[in-house]
Amino acid sequence: MLTSRNRERERLQQEIEDLKLIQRKSDGARSVAGESIFERSISRAGQQQQHGRPQSRGSEAMTQVTETEREDWERKEGQLRDQNAELRLRFQELERTHNTHLQYVSALESDFEQMESELNEQSEDLRALQRERDEALQAYEGKEADYEKLEQEAIAEIDGLSMQIESLESQLADARERGRRTKEKLERTGDDYRGLQGELREITQSVMALEDEKQANLRAIQTLEQQLEEAETELQSYEQKCRELDQKGKKLEITQESLHSEITFLREEQEGDKIKIGELEDALNAAQQTVQDEQERVREMEEGMEEERQQRDVLENQSKEEVQKVLDDLNVESGRTKDEVRKLRRALSAKEVESSSWKGKLDELERDLKSLLGEPHGTKQSLLAEIQRLQREAESTANSLDRAKMDLADKDRLLRHRDGLLESTSLESRRLSDLLDKERSSRRHDLEQFERASRGQASQMREIAQHQSRVLELETAYSQDKRKMAALEQQYRDQLSERNNLLLALWNRLSTLCGTEWAQTNSMIDGKVPSHPDVIQRNIPGFNKIIISAVQRIESVIGNFKVRVREVEKVVWKDYQTLHQNLDFRIQRMEGLERAVRDTQRAIQEQEAIVKMQEARDRPTPGRSGSSKSVKASEEVARLKQRNKVLEAELKFHKQHPSALAQQMINNQNAPTTGEHIRRVSSGGGASAASVGKSQGSPAQKLMSSLLRGHSSSAVEQMPPHQRGGSVDEGRDLHPGYGDGARQSSGPIQLQTPTPAQPSEQRWVHRLKELERRLKAEREARLLDRKGARQRLEEGRLENEELKQMLEREKGRRESFGDEEGESFAGSERRASLAAASTQQHRDSDQD
Repeated sequence: MLTSRNRERERLQQEIEDLKLIQRKSDGARSVAGESIFERSISRAGQQQQHGRPQSRGSEAMTQVTETEREDWERKEGQLRDQNAELRLRFQELERTHNTHLQYVSALESDFEQMESELNEQSEDLRALQRERDEALQAYEGKEADYEKLEQEAIAEIDGLSMQIESLESQLADARERGRRTKEKLERTGDDYRGLQGELREITQSVMALEDEKQANLRAIQTLEQQLEEAETELQSYEQKCRELDQKGKKLEITQESLHSEITFLREEQEGDKIKIGELEDALNAAQQTVQDEQERVREMEEGMEEERQQRDVLENQSKEEVQKVLDDLNVESGRTKDEVRKLRRALSAKEVESSSWKGKLDELERDLKSLLGEPHGTKQSLLAEIQRLQREAESTANSLDRAKMDLADKDRLLRHRDGLLESTSLESRRLSDLLDKERSSRRHDLEQFERASRGQASQMREIAQHQSRVLELETAYSQDKRKMAALEQQYRDQLSERNNLLLALWNRLSTLCGTEWAQTNSMIDGKVPSHPDVIQRNIPGFNKIIISAVQRIESVIGNFKVRVREVEKVVWKDYQTLHQNLDFRIQRMEGLERAVRDTQRAIQEQEAIVKMQEARDRPTPGRSGSSKSVKASEEVARLKQRNKVLEAELKFHKQHPSALAQQMINNQNAPTTGEHIRRVSSGGGASAASVGKSQGSPAQKLMSSLLRGHSSSAVEQMPPHQRGGSVDEGRDLHPGYGDGARQSSGPIQLQTPTPAQPSEQRWVHRLKELERRLKAEREARLLDRKGARQRLEEGRLENEELKQMLEREKGRRESFGDEEGESFAGSERRASLAAASTQQHRDSDQD
């Protein structure tokens, strides 16, 4: 798009240059043509003048121009006129084309300017797009980095899960292989079971065939059975014990098979299992040997049955004597067999002891197997050693069982050979019972194998279910991880929005700290005001710049803060000095007032003494007493004039410098004034002397009214009614100017001749004492006020020192915590303003 616009702009510029060249050429041609036309018109005018002259002359006289020449001139003139007309037409056409070209050029220039403005706008848009692209690329790189991290984590998690799944699949394949093996084993056992069932049917048929013969033989051997019951019971117990031993041997074989399976499982990890496999092969050969022995025993039993049948045939043919003889022989042989049975019982008891020991060993083996299966801390070497020990014990027990079986087989052979005919009669039933026992044991064995296979299959099914549950758990964990990733992404977005809001709040606080003028001049980020978090997010570099400038502004303000604090300290120190001077001046004034009160007291006492002396006298010389009175009155007038000057100076000072409390009292002049309030006004130095009013009293009363600035309520109550009204008027006539009181106090004091002592003079004495008490109280209050002012100034100084320390701490904290600098500065500025306000308030109160 930009390349096409650049090409179009270049093409337009080329066209404009060509048009300018054409315009210049056309201007030059126009000037040349105009000049030629102008020259021709001039020449034509000259020719006309020349032709006119001869014509005019020819009218007066004969001319020398012939007609042919005139015709030539006219013809040339017509040609020139035609050329002039053609040139004019051409000039008009060229002017029209020139105007069209000028319009076209102006249109092109306007289009060019418009296109330049559009190009500038497009370039600005392009720069904005480039900035947005850079920001988007930065955001994309950040997102891509986060995505790569998340992708790596997810890939690692997926790899771990895939490895777990592969391990589970391998375990599942092993379980399936075990199940297949168990199924094959079950099929083999089923086939063996069916073959045994067929053999059992054949045996049952043979048994049914033999039962008929047995019924015939039973009648013949009932007498023999009664004698042989004890031997049969002993033999049955012995056979039961043999069966139990056989069952234990089978159980040991089962355990041996389980150990063999365990050994095959451990054979993949250990190299020494080959020796165990060889031992197991030896055990298998021994078992095959025992099977062969059992087969030989079966053949021997079959041969015995045939011999018994032959003997039975011989017995049927022989006579009863021979039968009796045979029976006697059999009885002898039965006695011998009883002896041998007793020996066998002893051997069996020994064997039982051995079997009990083997049983204990077997229990110990089972416990070891249980510990092997449930021992979490056992090692492979210990397990292999335990298995080898169990295998050796199993092999020893198997060998002992084989020896016992061999011994039993030998004994059985001896008994068969010794019993003779007794064995021939009971052999069939015993064989049948043996066959039944074998069938039952085989069935039990098959049932145990089936139960073991079913248990193994159930355990495998449980393992498969556990694996499936594990797979489901892994899937749920994967889904939870997905949700966690989504939650983390949402949390990341929330944190970004919170960061932007925090930056916006920081900008608002910093802009308020820096001021509105600075904020208006420095609040633009690429032409936009940071009024929304999205603006800040899109323009982080610009926002960083204005934040840095705001921090610099705050640093400059904080740098100037020391100067401001010093200026405030200077102002406070000046106020303190003025306050101290005012306090000294007021203390001096109070001392002067005390001296004046003492002088008035002395004057009153002197006056009372004079009055008493006058009363004591009988007035013999009135002229002399008048002269003394006039002298004392003149002295008193001079003293009062001096006091009046002091009071006038004091009134002038209070007029020029009225205190805030006096101004407040003047503003509240309509409010009821108490004695204590008037006392405060008098102590502040803001009220002037009260006017005397229209009451006519003694000079002492006028003097006290000029000295006092207020009267107590007790003194007012003791005064006469007209004086009480005067005092009330004095309390009400307070105003900001204090002019009336000054005029009344500054006027001449009318002295009257002393009169005899009255009760009112006694009241004045009491009032003087009360005034002394008040002066003392005022002085103490002044001292307390001075002490409080000093304490407040000390507090202000301590507060300024605390502010300095806080500023130093803020500077140290600003280096480490730049974000909290605005708030700390605002807090310190507020505290500084509060401290300045409190010092100003203390200063005003001290001035009051």
